[in-house]
Amino acid sequence: MPLIDDDFLFGPLKRLLEAIEKHVADPSETEALEREVEVACGIPLSVIDNMPADSVLEMFKDGGKVDAPKAALVGTALRRRRSEYREKGELLRALRSGKAGDALVAAALAERPDLADLGLT
Repeated sequence: MPLIDDDFLFGPLKRLLEAIEKHVADPSETEALEREVEVACGIPLSVIDNMPADSVLEMFKDGGKVDAPKAALVGTALRRRRSEYREKGELLRALRSGKAGDALVAAALAERPDLADLGLT
């Protein structure tokens, strides 16, 4: 029996990915996606989205080590926001959100390559 249950480690990430899937199927699910990020991180996604990419990445580091599940959660949500901004024609906001989202997901995968099993790239 493992010392830490997989649901404990991957539960928040799986919930966020489910929220994203719901959002893709029904754009009114944006609130669920943002709520999941706020529950996991204690900060609204709208606040994180307005921070510089370097600052966002630093938020998820502790002693030089990245909190991979949280970084993956927020990175995935910011990538989703990038798509929304592109659809609205807000290209500068899309670029900023995408840069932060990509940096977070890359850092999460570098720390925990097994997160790729959940579909992160």
